[in-house]
Amino acid sequence: MKKAISLLLCAVLILALVASCAKPAVPLSSSELLNLGEKFLLEFDYEQAIVQFLAVIEIEPMNARAYLGAAEAYVGLGDTPAAIAILTQGLAATDDAAIAAMLARLAPPPHEHTWQPANYQEPAICIECGETDGEPLAAAFETLGITKFMQLGESVPYTTRCYDNTSVYTTGNTRIDEYLVVEADESRVAKEGYEWRIVQFSSAFSDDNAQRYGALFLFSFFDYYADKDVEPYIRAIDEESNRTYTLNHHGEDLVCDYTYTTLERAWINDVLHLAGEYAFQVPIGYDGLVIAISNARHQTEDDGMLTTHSPAILADPNTLYFRLD
Repeated sequence: MKKAISLLLCAVLILALVASCAKPAVPLSSSELLNLGEKFLLEFDYEQAIVQFLAVIEIEPMNARAYLGAAEAYVGLGDTPAAIAILTQGLAATDDAAIAAMLARLAPPPHEHTWQPANYQEPAICIECGETDGEPLAAAFETLGITKFMQLGESVPYTTRCYDNTSVYTTGNTRIDEYLVVEADESRVAKEGYEWRIVQFSSAFSDDNAQRYGALFLFSFFDYYADKDVEPYIRAIDEESNRTYTLNHHGEDLVCDYTYTTLERAWINDVLHLAGEYAFQVPIGYDGLVIAISNARHQTEDDGMLTTHSPAILADPNTLYFRLD
């Protein structure tokens, strides 16, 4: 037993002696770390290279080679923003020309923007680099607080001026019966980049004033975005009368065709029925055309010329709207 204890004590003393003779770990110098980082950089071991270069920067914040090496390693990893960040830090610390040159290559100074003005679909955009600024222009209908639109098939009360007595009004109902989007059909031709928006509507009047004096209906057309009356006009082409209107899309004024067809205008069982169809040619995806159904008192005649008073239509809380979106 005593012999075993003696052997154990001897082993402990030997281990203690060995431990006391081991040399303590000596940290690498900044020069050694720098050489090691450059070795890893040559071996494409970018992660380890970054570790060494950052260690050098911790020890020597003025060491330009360490910033450059770290930046090269970040570029090797495809992390250009990190390379720019470490070079920016290094330039502030050292004002080194080589760091400034590399930073200029990776992050060239901003150019002078050439701005294309914002429109109702897009914000301002630099035609040189594609950078955008701000937001698209605010839609005029939203600015005016016009947010309620008729729904397809919804029957809505509609008050308008009588046909034979303009000082008397009649109230009936109107609705949008059908809304279609087609490229072309048997009566409308196709045009590259455009489509047809087809709206069928109907109105019915049966009160005493309608029985006596009939009824007028007034349809107007507005740009949802620009608060612009796009009332169509007639353009003569090859001795035929073609209706056109102008809309603004992506900042460009476009002249588009439209058609109107009367579907019904008749008394049936003491009810005056009025129905028609509008078809508008618009750029594909365009959603800014609005039909306004308003009191016919907003249209006046002077020397045979009809004038539609658009501001009054938009200000009238009883005007009905259907958006072709």
